[in-house]
Amino acid sequence: MTFGSFAENYEFAAMKSSGISLQRAMKVLIIFIAFLSLLAFFFSNNVIPAAEYKFLNLRRDIVQTKPAMAIAEGQFSDIGEYNIKVNKKSGDKGEKLEGITIHKKAVNGTGNNIVIKAKNGILVNNEDSNLLQMILYNGNYYENIIPKKYEERARVPFIKASFKKDIINIDLS
Repeated sequence: MTFGSFAENYEFAAMKSSGISLQRAMKVLIIFIAFLSLLAFFFSNNVIPAAEYKFLNLRRDIVQTKPAMAIAEGQFSDIGEYNIKVNKKSGDKGEKLEGITIHKKAVNGTGNNIVIKAKNGILVNNEDSNLLQMILYNGNYYENIIPKKYEERARVPFIKASFKKDIINIDLS
């Protein structure tokens, strides 16, 4: 852009008339751009992947040591194959949950056909394990059934079940 501005204002003509060649005027810029491109390549090839790897490991370690931090209060949090929303967290480590809504992701990616709602629950995990255990109390399980025959879809079949206690194991790996 600078050299374009030089060309518009006839400053290249002034340089050429004073005896400075175009190659000599652009040599420093070419060296700087080559150095900058090598630096950007090194950064993109080495630094960014290492930082991403450390970030993912740090996130996994935080979830294993303090599992409640993975679940934000009042919004859906994407954990493994579940989207989890909690209205309120309490307890020393935020392990006691109230107003839980869980959407299980479909395997084929056609939406959330399984919804689990519970009044309260507890998060339990072992720091050595990649499993997060969520114990739910006083809730309901809903599942939409998609029939294979198109004519039966208008009936909108579903499954509904109530539970006093349910245990969900979430794989954190």
